[in-house]
Amino acid sequence: MLEFNELLYKENIQKVWATHTEVEKIADTLSSQKFENIFFIAIGGSQATIAGIQEMLKTRTTIPTYVESASEVVINSHKLLTKKSLVITISKSGDTKEIICAVEYLKKREIKTVAIVCNPSSPLAKLTDHVIVNPMLKGAEAMYLILLFLTLRLLHNNKEFDQYEKFIIQTKILPDNFTKAKTKFDPIALDFTNKYKDTSYQLWIGSGNCWYEVYSFAMCILEEMQWMVTKSVTSSEFFHGTLEIVEQNTCVILVKGLDKTRILDTRVEQFVPKISNNFTVIDLEDYIFDGIDRELYNLLAPALMSCICTERLASYLSRERNHSLDLRRYYRQLDY
Repeated sequence: MLEFNELLYKENIQKVWATHTEVEKIADTLSSQKFENIFFIAIGGSQATIAGIQEMLKTRTTIPTYVESASEVVINSHKLLTKKSLVITISKSGDTKEIICAVEYLKKREIKTVAIVCNPSSPLAKLTDHVIVNPMLKGAEAMYLILLFLTLRLLHNNKEFDQYEKFIIQTKILPDNFTKAKTKFDPIALDFTNKYKDTSYQLWIGSGNCWYEVYSFAMCILEEMQWMVTKSVTSSEFFHGTLEIVEQNTCVILVKGLDKTRILDTRVEQFVPKISNNFTVIDLEDYIFDGIDRELYNLLAPALMSCICTERLASYLSRERNHSLDLRRYYRQLDY
């Protein structure tokens, strides 16, 4: 596979899985301190990642949860964001200026913060009350997994998730399962790239806890890293406006998730082929393997999408379009 070191990848995912012990200690401490609500605060792709976690929590906890933009939370005074709140944030670099500004704002108000970062010496790591180090620099699946350890442990402590121990035990095989998923998707990623690398416009659709990873892929990979024109929309909202811009040659990609909103994806799947000849379905159901209960795989769906779509498609798009994933015109290049 292009730009893929299987041994190193498995080692890194295993390191990520091993963080659950440290994460549990932090979660137990936070639970003992009590909190009234959870705020997920980030920006960009990081905000999309935590929004996927919050979407999962909606159907599993009575704890009020909110997602806020790091830029906006400093400007808008959210009345429910108080000393009794718990804030969870993530940043790979640990120096995203909007997040740094937000955490400084939170510290002044004595609001508890937890940050997941890749660099333990970063400004964000030094600012937050609790720091969890993500040992894997590449791939959003690591952030998803650590966030799941943290939030599911909090739910476990709140007597709302009695499968926590099973989740920990079963996810130990993720290095093998995710590698199998990548291997199976790899030729599909190459075919997709060859077919759509030069399209002037792509429409990406998804739902449920996977929607945010769909949005993140369109924004962070296609727009930011490949300068491709895209639109992302949920499977439900697609039928309230966006369907009118679909024509015979419109490139439409649907990611079918694993949770209850999958039925909404099926509705899109049945409609689009009636119009577009450039319709692709990426069904995550095809990339799950034995060893993890289907119900628990639902929780892992955004991580699975990151594992196959984001990483594999990004590699081939970069090569076939001769466009480095590190190339930027404006982001962190200009003052803004």
